[in-house]
Amino acid sequence: MTATMLRGCDNPADGSADGGLVVTMAAEGGGETAVSVPRLTVDVPVRRAGVVYRDRDRDWARALGATDDGVLFLPMAWSHRWRVAREMARSPVAISAVICPPGAWPVQVAPALAVADTLRAGRGDRRAVVTSTARPIPQRQQLAIPHEVAVTSRGRVQVRAVWEITAWWNAADWLAGLSTRPVAA
Repeated sequence: MTATMLRGCDNPADGSADGGLVVTMAAEGGGETAVSVPRLTVDVPVRRAGVVYRDRDRDWARALGATDDGVLFLPMAWSHRWRVAREMARSPVAISAVICPPGAWPVQVAPALAVADTLRAGRGDRRAVVTSTARPIPQRQQLAIPHEVAVTSRGRVQVRAVWEITAWWNAADWLAGLSTRPVAA
């Protein structure tokens, strides 16, 4: 099985080696927040879809083969991504998760996990936040919320969308918390 290493702050392919990544995003309720994307090292099969998630219990996660920061990769069939997203959001185990299509790039996964972590921390509840590196087409009773983020590496800024996958009844809260100005302006 061929594997690649996902490194949030060390990806020569995108020029972030030695420079790190910083994600700036709109804070729910107004304003913006900047988050340094930590080094994220996870073994991921190159041609396999899956979910990268942060476990609540780091010691338990390490026993399962997680990285020191409690991050694991769970392979899945791409056709099961919506069921997996729904289960991760309800899971008492996951804090945050990223649904990854086959061949997801480290420069997509690490910021998407940082966005999920930031959203969850700002909400103050115990529900996991699930994001996706690719634009999802939601299933019935699901919603795909775009979060526009500015990714800064070595003085270069790229605007990207990180997609949050959530239940449709969370739409009212999301709409109420929209900022009046985009982050990347």
